[in-house]
Amino acid sequence: GEEEGDGVDLLEVLLTIDGAWSDRMAALAQVNSLVSKCCATKLKLDEAFLSRLERALNAQLSDPRSLVVKEACSVTTAVARTMPDRFTASTVIKTLIRLSHVTIKAMSEPASECLESLIMVLPPSVLFPELAAIA
Repeated sequence: GEEEGDGVDLLEVLLTIDGAWSDRMAALAQVNSLVSKCCATKLKLDEAFLSRLERALNAQLSDPRSLVVKEACSVTTAVARTMPDRFTASTVIKTLIRLSHVTIKAMSEPASECLESLIMVLPPSVLFPELAAIA
């Protein structure tokens, strides 16, 4: 549908940190509202979209601007809370752990809070797929 196309374009903007950061901030805000719309309407986002979304969020978490990182953390938390059983957060978690140790508080605090949220809402098998493989 038409909305799906918009979602794909949104992610296109977010898959790198090359574009204007204001465009990426706007795209993150749109993803956030898309996720809450899906939650409200029980609309399911497909696996391919979610997989690209995780890569896109991971790219934005790598941005040198704390504003972008903070927004990406907020969207990551929203996605995890909305779809805990479908959000494979493995790449994002590694980036968040790294970020939570940077000396810039404006980046480390949102990253730590986001990590904490993910630990609270995601099942252990999603947080640590290597442990799930052993069990």
